[in-house]
Amino acid sequence: MRNEVIRVQLRNKIFAALETYNPALIKNLVIKDFERLEKLLNLDLPHTQLKFDYVRLDELSQTLVIEIPLEQQNSVVAYLESNFYQVTPIGGLSDPLMRVHALSQLMRPGVVFFHTGKILVFHSFGTRYRGYLDETPGKPGLHHDYGGMLCRNIGAENADVYVNSIDFSFADNPEIQGQMLALDPAWKRKMMEDHSFIASLPPTFYYDGDIVNVIDEKHENYSRDSQCLVFRTIWSREFPVYQVKLPNKETIELKAEQLALQTAGITRLFYNGSVPGRWKDLKSQAEFYLLLGFFRYHYNPTTDSYSWTKTHAKRVIEAGEGHGLLRWRGTNFLISFLVEDTSTFDPVEVAEATLSADLLLSL
Repeated sequence: MRNEVIRVQLRNKIFAALETYNPALIKNLVIKDFERLEKLLNLDLPHTQLKFDYVRLDELSQTLVIEIPLEQQNSVVAYLESNFYQVTPIGGLSDPLMRVHALSQLMRPGVVFFHTGKILVFHSFGTRYRGYLDETPGKPGLHHDYGGMLCRNIGAENADVYVNSIDFSFADNPEIQGQMLALDPAWKRKMMEDHSFIASLPPTFYYDGDIVNVIDEKHENYSRDSQCLVFRTIWSREFPVYQVKLPNKETIELKAEQLALQTAGITRLFYNGSVPGRWKDLKSQAEFYLLLGFFRYHYNPTTDSYSWTKTHAKRVIEAGEGHGLLRWRGTNFLISFLVEDTSTFDPVEVAEATLSADLLLSL
């Protein structure tokens, strides 16, 4: 690593566990705690003389960034952790989502890298369709899929290779890691969906949530009277194919010409300018806007990731940043809604419910 040091974030686990506190008081305690730690560290480890830079103190997250000589990393980190401090390396990208995001900034056709002992040449990222309803932020359309890299093995095999981006090792590719560390740090506060869009969706005849019936007389499930639900649209083909849930709960795949619309679903209504006026509850309404993709997640400088504890996220929401907590694939994300018309859905209500009633959204 540059200058033979490793940069880490420190956080006292006791302060981090506090549910309520006086901001002015906790700031003073945090500073005094780090000053005490600085003295003890240099006294207890005779070969270590570290000087903390308190300009790097983040009052909101109660963290301090310090630099440790690389040759002293193990002893210093062990000391810090034994004294009840959370130590988070900066630049290692342990968060899989951040690793994928970083690669979306770095990888270009022709880049050579090492992977599982092989020398590969990056060709391109994959592609994926984001439908009208999806788990990811962003607008509907064809997007770069930064989660997968299409490469060529320039060794003896000279074969095409698909690499999952989360399996990429920066440790095995120090030159690319150096390029990542040289990036403007602002990239972490942006989203890869901001530069992933390629083209609009192909024409669609049905939306997820529409009620249809099967009009193909040759199909075994033909019935102009039965009500079937368009459960999901499969976009990864030349023409959309619709997964339809039958009255007996069986799911089948059909083409547009095999179906007829009976009742417009909520997604069709929304995209045709008719926003539903009544909802079961605020949670259901908020989660629908999540599926529409009208949100972004926040970078957490405390952990150098997109992961948040509920306590920390609530403090940030109280400070006026972010609207709610999303629990997705085992991780808590602090999210903000991107909604222009607040007359039908007001994200501030989500923020208030998150703080007062521990509202937790899911997909």
